[in-house]
Amino acid sequence: MWITLGLWLSCTEDIQKERQQIANPIVAEKTAAILEGSNVVFILMDTLRADRLGSYGYSIDISPNLDKLANEGVRFEKHFATSSWTRPSTGTIFTGHHPRTLGLYEEMFDQLPEEFVTIAERFKAKGYKTYGVTSNPNVNSFFGFSQGFDKYEDAGMLFKWMEQANKEISKELLHLQLETATTITNRTLDLINSVKLSESKQPYFLIITYIDSHKPYQAPSKYKKFTEKHRSRTSQYDAGVQYADYEIGRLLKEMKTQGLLDNTTIIFTSDHGEGLKSHPKIPNSHGHGLTLYDSTVRVPLFVHHPSLKANVISQLNSSIDLMPTWIELFALKADSTLPGVSIAPWISGFGTVQHPGVAFLETEMKAHDKIGVRTNTHSFIINNDVKLYQEEGIHENYNLRGPERQAFEQSPFEELYLRDDLSTFELYTKNNIIETDAEIATELRNKINDFLAQNKYREPQNRSPKDALTLPNGKNVFPYAGKKIVDIDENTRKSLEQLGYLENDK
Repeated sequence: MWITLGLWLSCTEDIQKERQQIANPIVAEKTAAILEGSNVVFILMDTLRADRLGSYGYSIDISPNLDKLANEGVRFEKHFATSSWTRPSTGTIFTGHHPRTLGLYEEMFDQLPEEFVTIAERFKAKGYKTYGVTSNPNVNSFFGFSQGFDKYEDAGMLFKWMEQANKEISKELLHLQLETATTITNRTLDLINSVKLSESKQPYFLIITYIDSHKPYQAPSKYKKFTEKHRSRTSQYDAGVQYADYEIGRLLKEMKTQGLLDNTTIIFTSDHGEGLKSHPKIPNSHGHGLTLYDSTVRVPLFVHHPSLKANVISQLNSSIDLMPTWIELFALKADSTLPGVSIAPWISGFGTVQHPGVAFLETEMKAHDKIGVRTNTHSFIINNDVKLYQEEGIHENYNLRGPERQAFEQSPFEELYLRDDLSTFELYTKNNIIETDAEIATELRNKINDFLAQNKYREPQNRSPKDALTLPNGKNVFPYAGKKIVDIDENTRKSLEQLGYLENDK
């Protein structure tokens, strides 16, 4: 039996297809901080692609609680993460800066630098109590994500490789499974009770991360039976979404009972999606972190508050825009260094948004190095890793697994797709239009070049000493942390400089 959010959410008006945006700057100024003083419950569901929610068109009813929130709130149809895996993408959500600016690339060591102001620090400066609970160890305190929280609870398990990154970790946590939605809901409720949140007179900011749509899928059998019964092509993934949806409903129902949802803004999004079976015969496309297709970067975003009118925003936007948006909506301290654009007027219904209509995407995980740009109509991706491998025989890391080698041997240097139909997916074997739409490709390539010029590559704070480039002769070289590649010819050096692996010393 589903927990219905109607028991605790205030009724709002029916969804409007379009709402007139008031352009009067005086009115906009008066209503910009429409949510000032509101409590904030920020829910992240790890690895959730947008099209797996009913509110985004999914045909199997696996997300009734989240769909009710989305349909009664302001939902963004084309929202894109800045990266296709957790740490760089969450770094953007937490700080409002691009992954390359933060120096977040590789999984094993890269940390969020203390110099960047986090979302928790901004709310804390406004007088909020700040709390966080995460189920993903990639954003544990060790990696810098606890900055600004009065209390931040790390994931209750760790990946085995983290033993190399942090010698002081608890060895017991290395042998546990990812925490389930039930555990995260219980941990969040325990935190709420331990800090006596219902008795506090200060507003609160609470962020919670669920991870049940991430491998290894471990939803209870009843959810798997439901998705299998409805002929889901990805039943285990869908079961994880359904399980988390139920537990989110349980969390919010209990918070409502304690009076914690009065004057409360609920924000929901994801750090990235999952390829699943959307790209047949494309190597390494089933997961995340290794590609920049819509399946891995188009994620849900909706904002709910009793004072907000239901609306669907069709204009493209990015997670880089979130921090400027919260600053405007909640009247936090202004920050002119943020590269994003506030989309608060689309949420409040007052004022206009001057958005460039592009979202920049990047991933540099393991052997993979890609950058892309998404517009309302097109997706353009540059595969630096493929170019490096096919032209120079060089790749990152010591070895390439079979699917990775296959991907590097088969993939094109660049990919361009028409994305006016979100029900189709990118397949460079079928619908890559890079050869036929050269003018558009040039325009988008120039946008990426401008982006790279304006957002310099930051050396990671804690780059892995094992992060190497493998040359055609099998020799491993380390171009990072001030070390220079030696014993390579001038042409190879120039190629590496052009791809960003080396800096030109001249």
